[in-house]
Parts: sequence; structure tokens; C-alpha cells
Amino acid sequence: YLAALYAEGRGEEAERLLLEELRADPQALEVLFDLAEHYEGQGNWRKAAEHWQKALEVALYREKDLDLSREVLRNLLFLRPHDESLSLYLEELKAVSRGLEALGESPKALPETKEELLEEGLPQFHGEHLLVVGGHTQLRSRLVPLLEARGLKVDWFDADTAGVGKEALRRIQNRLERAHGLMVVSSYVGHDFSEPVRLEAERLGVPVYVIPGRARGATGFLRALKAFAPELFKRALKGVQ
Repeated sequence: YLAALYAEGRGEEAERLLLEELRADPQALEVLFDLAEHYEGQGNWRKAAEHWQKALEVALYREKDLDLSREVLRNLLFLRPHDESLSLYLEELKAVSRGLEALGESPKALPETKEELLEEGLPQFHGEHLLVVGGHTQLRSRLVPLLEARGLKVDWFDADTAGVGKEALRRIQNRLERAHGLMVVSSYVGHDFSEPVRLEAERLGVPVYVIPGRARGATGFLRALKAFAPELFKRALKGVQ
């Protein structure tokens, strides 16, 4: 329902509904994720960071979910990369990991530094071409430089810059012919806009990955890209330019 509200320009209503949900359950992780992404979309970094930090504390101290905690911490690092206090959370994650090992479990090893955590698990690309539709401008501006530094060519049409109508659709569909993959960030983009693009991609044989509305910000996108990368590589190996 949030994507529909955003597509209709009803962001204030979406925020009001989310705040009502949070008042009913102050530790609701999905609502904290949605509010953090909402404030990122507005460019309100302070409020976005507040909600990611609250989500991190719930994931770490209440849920004791190590994988989710490292993912949420990564979102905070995207917003505040030079905040040394975030290193303390990384050290706490390492302490939890050591505790799990002492209990005979085998948690995934944590990176040593904040910088390593930011790029954890992201593959190295070699000029593959990715088309992205959806998301918001702040998400695009934060991720495109990182992805290009990893060797990926990115055409990203977010909700603010894609435009509307048949001409906007035509511009995006024209890019599909040389794309190795299409990712649709379903939050912030309406089904009536993304669906024609998806159908054209399928007609052309371009692999498609649709990220659900509650994708957990930048790291949700990177997690999806990691899963989708093999399809990009296969398409590129077929010689599609």
C-alpha cells in the first residue's frame, strides 16, 4: 500500500500511517525500516539515521539476529560513514558472534572494519550493464558511484527523475535492448509504470529481478544485486552489447 501512496504523491499520508503503526508497536522492525527509507527519500538524513539505529538496536538486543543486525548497521554506515561511534556496534556484533561460536554455532565471519562491511559480499563486475527502475533519488545517488566503482554500468530511473507518460516509458524501454539485466525497486514506483518495462524486458529476454517494497534501504538493494549478479554475468557472456 505504501508504493501506491508514493506513486500518487501522498508521501505525507504514508508517513502518518507509518507513525501510527510505530506508536502501536515501537519495536516493529518492518515499520522502522519503512520510516527510515521514507526519511531517506525526503533527504532527512538525521531522522533516517535515528530509525535505522533504533532498528539496529531492536535487531541486535531484542531479536539477537546477527545477520539482520549487520545489514542494518550497513545502512547506517551509508548515511554516516565517518561516524566512529558506529565502530562500537561492529565490535558488539563481533562479541555476539564470539558468544555464538562458544555455544557451538558457526556464525558468518564479520569484517574487521566499517569500510569492509560496506562492500561485504558485493561481486566485482566487468562492464555489465544494469537498468534500474524505481527507488528514490537519494538511494540512486548513494549507490551508483559504489556500483560503478565495482565495474557495473548503471542506468537508474528513480521515481523523481524517470518522468511520466509514454515518452518516459519509451526512453527506458530503449535502454533495455543493451541491458544485461533489469531490477525494479517496487517501492516508490507504480505498477502501471514498472509493469510495461518488465514485460518488455521479458520479451527481449532480459533477466528481471523485482525487489519487494520492504527492501531495507541500500543494503536491501545490494543483497538483491548479489543474488541477481549470476543472471547479469550469463546475459553478458551471451554477447549482448
